[in-house]
Amino acid sequence: LSDYAKSAGVGGIIHSDEDMVKYGITQAEISVLRTRLGMESTDAFVLAAGEERIARKALLAVWSRALESEIPSETRRALPDGASEYMRPIAGGSRMYPETDVPPIRIGQAELERVKNEVGGRNAEEVKNRINSLLNPELAVQILKSRHLNLFLRLCDEGHDAKLIAITLTKTLTELRREGVELRDANSSLIDLFFLYSEGIFVKGAIPHLLRKMAEGKGCEDAVKELGLLRITGEGLKRIVEEEEGSMAGIMKKYSLLIDADELKEFLRGYKAD
Repeated sequence: LSDYAKSAGVGGIIHSDEDMVKYGITQAEISVLRTRLGMESTDAFVLAAGEERIARKALLAVWSRALESEIPSETRRALPDGASEYMRPIAGGSRMYPETDVPPIRIGQAELERVKNEVGGRNAEEVKNRINSLLNPELAVQILKSRHLNLFLRLCDEGHDAKLIAITLTKTLTELRREGVELRDANSSLIDLFFLYSEGIFVKGAIPHLLRKMAEGKGCEDAVKELGLLRITGEGLKRIVEEEEGSMAGIMKKYSLLIDADELKEFLRGYKAD
């Protein structure tokens, strides 16, 4: 039972058949507790100490295990002395039952209205059809399930590249979260980011680097300046092409965060023709 309690986050349990006085619990308090629980002389009880949420979770784990009439299927950890202790239940049919660690969420009219406002009152089928027309099937499914769906639609309405938006909202942000990088105001930051991208301020390869800096509280324009990621175009691009003797591979190896590959490719067509 103690192992089950520990798996919930407490250090262990105090049980009534041990000397509870050593824990600072008086006989008078024990008597009150036995009365409140309606216990008989042969009954026992356990206590868990800690933050209320964690202690409740621990006691629920103990109670659930105590109800088992036999040794349940479980994963156990080997101990140095050759014994073992409980780690977690073995996945199986029990996983089909409702989650006991997370309280149920009741969805009322207020929640429905909030969701309706978040998607701008759009028809769900129309949204699905539109996204399927803009993206490949894999990206479409990811964005439809994403919490950033409404932001995706807004950015598309503003004329930005749907594929780049979807990749940024699903893959790039997920990779950054795994690194521990989280934007404080994702909507505002990404709207700012895509506006400046559409203005040709930086290239798409710079986006992850800019988002890392923006997660520190910087605006997108400041992040571009601090990281030195201002896009190279025009005369600057021409000079680099001449320095690298028109080698696209050589140029992109050095300047992938500063030069747009499509622009370079188009420029090189004219350069080689000359």
